[in-house]
Amino acid sequence: MAVLCTVASTGCDKKGTSMNVQQLVKLYQQYAGSDDEAGQRLRSMGTPARDELIRMLDDAKTSELDAGAIIQILHIYFACDESYRAIDRYASRIPDPKEREDFQKLWASIRADDPRKY
Repeated sequence: MAVLCTVASTGCDKKGTSMNVQQLVKLYQQYAGSDDEAGQRLRSMGTPARDELIRMLDDAKTSELDAGAIIQILHIYFACDESYRAIDRYASRIPDPKEREDFQKLWASIRADDPRKY
């Protein structure tokens, strides 16, 4: 499932340089520590960042790679009903029935580990 894969790369961020939500999603996709940095920055931006991530996920033009990163960010850093409803909406738009079913099963098992429980 390509939605959880990442291959995008961006340039290094200079300390003190602000990045927008879309740039932080790209940074998150680099992993190797970049995901922690980007996730923390997004969390520190609060509700406006969450709302922008949800808007991006709701946009049918958002790539699968970006959507996969956004889903991870929402689950890890913005675990709330609004985030989970956005992920459910994304799942409902997956055109292939088998892929949609597989995603929904995977999402149900991930959601069972809702970080708000702890």
